[in-house]
Amino acid sequence: MQMSGLGINCKLLRGWCFAMLCLLVPAVSAQAQSSPSEPASVETLEWTVWPLPGVINIGDGKPTDGAAMDLLRLIMSELPAFAPNYRLGNRFRQQQDMQQGQNFCSAPLFRRADSDEYGYFVPFMASTPIQLVIRRSAADEFPIENGTISLARLAERDDLRGGYSGFRTYPPAVSHWLEQAREDGRVEKATGTPSGENILRMVSLERIDYAFEFSILINTVNKHFRSGEPLRGVPIKGHRALVEAGIYCSRTPWGKRVAGELDRVIRELASDPETLLALYRPWVPEETYGLYKADLQAYYRQRASRPAVLE
Repeated sequence: MQMSGLGINCKLLRGWCFAMLCLLVPAVSAQAQSSPSEPASVETLEWTVWPLPGVINIGDGKPTDGAAMDLLRLIMSELPAFAPNYRLGNRFRQQQDMQQGQNFCSAPLFRRADSDEYGYFVPFMASTPIQLVIRRSAADEFPIENGTISLARLAERDDLRGGYSGFRTYPPAVSHWLEQAREDGRVEKATGTPSGENILRMVSLERIDYAFEFSILINTVNKHFRSGEPLRGVPIKGHRALVEAGIYCSRTPWGKRVAGELDRVIRELASDPETLLALYRPWVPEETYGLYKADLQAYYRQRASRPAVLE
């Protein structure tokens, strides 16, 4: 009798354990399915950005907004695997750090043969052409015809003195003109701030007669001047083509991989030009925007189908 009772108790115990197991397995399975997966690791992407009024604006020593900064933030929002860390820099520091093999990207920059030696270039955004900057009140002193000025005619005016920034890279046509003008003693080099804002102030305060700058910077600086003459940008005759600015990433395996990711996102965004053109509106003068809107649309449509050459 005792053995029989023990057998019954064992059977009951096994049945109870089986029932509990049936109840626990679905619960554990459901919990496993509902538990969020471990978050993927996020990689820091170090950025060096150039302070340029209206392009990369600065507040409390940090980049805030501007046409290029707004676009950079839009691009990074499409790359959740990367966490951006922005620092201010200049061309000398960018060159030095990339030559040392540090992994980072820098913007906005014009393409240069020497920069290609240590960085991968990714076309980033288009700028309206550089202009001659003069005081509005001095327009009659310049050989302006039909709203534009000829660099050849300007070179004939020894009575007009110009200036340029030693920190900046100018488009080829203007760079060559400045080189000759420097040899002729018609322009002077200024250092000061890397942004070149000091050059515009020198024009405004009548220390020099002209400089060369992009409309976004002219427009932004005009709004913040508290003294001096208001400035005006004059289109340069024969130089209507947009100027392409880009991103340089270090010429390392890391840099090539990141440049490819940036290029992919830029081309995806460029497939809808209006999204990118909206970033210009707060910064580009209305007249300039209207003049080049069709060109900007065409540039981004073409950029959407043109991968960056990373070699």
